Amino acid sequence: MSMKYTAKDQRPKTAVIYTRVSTDDQADHGFSLPDQEDLLRRECARKGIQILEHFQDEGYSAKNFKRPAFQELINYLKRHKKQVQYLFVTKWCRFSRELQIRF
Repeated sequence: MSMKYTAKDQRPKTAVIYTRVSTDDQADHGFSLPDQEDLLRRECARKGIQILEHFQDEGYSAKNFKRPAFQELINYLKRHKKQVQYLFVTKWCRFSRELQIRF
């Protein structure tokens, strides 16, 4: 049996990554921004996924989406929705306390 692949199937897998800490203590003793980024980059490399962009917020709570890099991320996804296949975060709490967002 022969499988046929389309050009779409052969595109490289692509992703954007998002990292965030809300407090200095969290950054120093919790899951630091470099630790989060390293974990995400290693996971993407392991899965053969190309990282297109990295967005990072430092010192912003996940209570709302009023974070500079998060807003840049949303705008990037709107502009590049056909190129981005995945969004990676280390934990959902890095992304948001509420998962109600629309693109």
